[in-house]
Amino acid sequence: MNYALAVDSARYHAFAQKMPVFYAAAALLMLSKVFVFYGIAPLLFSAVLPCAVAAFAVVRGIRWLRIRNKKVTDAEASKALKSATVLLYGACWITAVTDLALYHYGGPGERRFIHFVMIGEGTCVFFFL
Repeated sequence: MNYALAVDSARYHAFAQKMPVFYAAAALLMLSKVFVFYGIAPLLFSAVLPCAVAAFAVVRGIRWLRIRNKKVTDAEASKALKSATVLLYGACWITAVTDLALYHYGGPGERRFIHFVMIGEGTCVFFFL
């Protein structure tokens, strides 16, 4: 028995239970950026990227919701964890770039909102991974 793969299997099951909540929170944070910055910032940063990430989060959240109780082999669990980690890192980079780009638009209220969103996104990543 490969203990590294067995650990990945246990991590996968814990991970699978958290992921729908993580993706729901990510989608809400992204959509909140649209409501705050639409019409203030360039369309790419205020609507296109946040909506794309929100759509991605909804699709991935539904996928994890459907498979969270599925029995998987140790190798499948390891592969799923690796691919999920790569996708999450990519999404984190996109959201960070969007946040930093949006920071320069609007007034103090919008900047405080970006602080709140960045703390929320960081908390999600820290606690759910």
